[in-house]
Amino acid sequence: MLKKIILQVFLLVFVLIICFIFFKTYFEKENNVENNVENNVEKNIEQIELKKDEPDKIKANLIYNIEYKSNNNDGNDFVILSEVSELPKKDSDIVLMKGVQATINTKNSSLIKIFSDNAIFNKITYDTVFSENVLITYDDHLITSHNLDLFFQKDLAIISNDVLYKNLNTALQADMVEINLLTKTSKIFMNDSTKKIKILTLN
Repeated sequence: MLKKIILQVFLLVFVLIICFIFFKTYFEKENNVENNVENNVEKNIEQIELKKDEPDKIKANLIYNIEYKSNNNDGNDFVILSEVSELPKKDSDIVLMKGVQATINTKNSSLIKIFSDNAIFNKITYDTVFSENVLITYDDHLITSHNLDLFFQKDLAIISNDVLYKNLNTALQADMVEINLLTKTSKIFMNDSTKKIKILTLN
């Protein structure tokens, strides 16, 4: 009889120990899972907040409908404006522009108008690199190209890459055109000296 009671007590203690180990392991796992979930949720919230802040940082570097004006020693006035401008670095002299329009007004000549999709503009020298769908007009002249390098202080414009020059009933296809902004005289080139400038007659 005593042996039977001892055996029952032993079995009861054994079962209690097993139950204790089981519940302890189970709840610890649950707590770990809950902690991991909470940590992941917090990380995701932080990432979302960071992503929300990113557009504000980008917007902070963008300027809309900005205009710059200047004149040089020869009395030429230069005005450039863009739909969107970006300052790539703080306190940088360079401005990246999109949707660009510019005018050059010289003392003894007609107004020069320039249009392009993009431009890289120097706020100090006012030198400007226009690119993509460049259009230049003055008097009866119309020039289209991919690039235009404007050296404002030197009164020089260099137009390059797939240049089409139209004047009254004539059109010229060339690689490069240099224009003196004071005299409006132009020089037309081909990069390869063996190739000739194409002259077209317009109706």
